[in-house]
Amino acid sequence: MMKKTIAFYLRKSFFHWREPGDQPLHGLANINWRFVIEQIIYHAGALCVVYVGVSKTALFSFLFFDIFRAFCVTVLLHRYFTHRCFETSRGIQFIFGLFALTPLQRGPLWWVSHHRRHHQFTDKPGDPHTPKQGFFYSHLGWYFTINDSATDKSYLKDWLRYPELIWIDRLEWLAPLVMMVLAYSYGALINHFYPELGTNGWQMVVWLYFISTVCVLHGSCIVNSVLHHVGYRRFNTNDNSRNMWLLALFTLGEGFHNNHHRYQASCKQGIYWWEIDLSYYVIKLLEKLNIISNLRYFPQSIIDEGQHIIPYKEE
Repeated sequence: MMKKTIAFYLRKSFFHWREPGDQPLHGLANINWRFVIEQIIYHAGALCVVYVGVSKTALFSFLFFDIFRAFCVTVLLHRYFTHRCFETSRGIQFIFGLFALTPLQRGPLWWVSHHRRHHQFTDKPGDPHTPKQGFFYSHLGWYFTINDSATDKSYLKDWLRYPELIWIDRLEWLAPLVMMVLAYSYGALINHFYPELGTNGWQMVVWLYFISTVCVLHGSCIVNSVLHHVGYRRFNTNDNSRNMWLLALFTLGEGFHNNHHRYQASCKQGIYWWEIDLSYYVIKLLEKLNIISNLRYFPQSIIDEGQHIIPYKEE
């Protein structure tokens, strides 16, 4: 019995797959302690900036890597793997899967499963990060539960035929270790060959690994927690999704959440020219480079439907 209990918990905490017949857990048994400990380490590590300080090299490296990782969330995890807004070859898809590990938001199949479930049950029972359970739960609290953080295979029928993606998803626990080693090595090499730049391995670990991970995580979470409460609406969708122009700039276009909930398959989430979607510009660049193809857009009928801001009162 004890062996079965340990095996069950390890499967839920480290491989996080939901199996047929799994019953909901309650109380402390529902807490995914691995995720809790990880986030404590990431946030505590970010605070270590007071010890390692900052250099121009570390700051510019952070900005570049942070933006790259954020695009891996918006372009790859969200618009490609979850909503299939464009197409690519199987080889490039494998590379996309590896890049999708860099935000350290679990594996690509985990991410797809939860986001598709969110769209199926938006703001209703079954939504993994429903705002109706409070700001903290919708922002990050759901992430710490086994019930809402397990991967449901029923949302992955289009991806489970690719064994390489399953392999990538199951090895997501290795990504943090690899990235920490790379960040330290990068800083150590700069310190060795260009000591005048004033950086070192541990400074790069704090900036490229801890601070960047925390920033990208909260950039993703804020869409779930804030944009179902605050902002304007173009479409009378069956949920409380909102748009916010300023937040869209910081989330690389993800802030036009109401537009997205009206038509999830569009590779461009902004409708009008002033709804700036930076992720779309990256997608267009990838198309120009012949890396991706067959981009999908809002139908004209939906664009016409969203010409005006509509009044809305949250229930």
